[in-house]
Amino acid sequence: MSQVSSTSQNAAAGALFMVTASPAFAGTNALQSVLPWQFGMSSTGMAFWQYVIASLLALPLILRIGVDKLRTRHPLAHEIRAFVSALGVHVFVYGFASGVPIWQMVTLLSTGPLFIIPGSTLFSGERASAPASWQRWSASPAPSLSRASAAKGSPGTP
Repeated sequence: MSQVSSTSQNAAAGALFMVTASPAFAGTNALQSVLPWQFGMSSTGMAFWQYVIASLLALPLILRIGVDKLRTRHPLAHEIRAFVSALGVHVFVYGFASGVPIWQMVTLLSTGPLFIIPGSTLFSGERASAPASWQRWSASPAPSLSRASAAKGSPGTP
């Protein structure tokens, strides 16, 4: 696998970025629950600002690797993917703004592999190898079920 922009194999810095990203994502989700109810911000506005901030944070990486490296042989496929991704973010943010409980939002997000695996085989022509195929299918729903039961409070827990 080729490196995109890393100049060293600094595992500690990578771990620090991951540890920092977790509270940032949690804070974003908390804000998406609070902003519409307490400040009247629309879900469209939240999605817009989420993309603006993400673009600003990605700009140094894009400039570091060079814009010419972002060229693709399949621009239409990338545009469709970007549109579907943006639509997914908007639906996610709209769910928060509509008052959908966070445990349901996390459960719905965890179903992604159930759609990615058949989608990649149908639309991209990829193959899930036979030994790994059943493992992927059996492992895909597990995070959804465990998160949903933990968030709702499974029997025998306070």
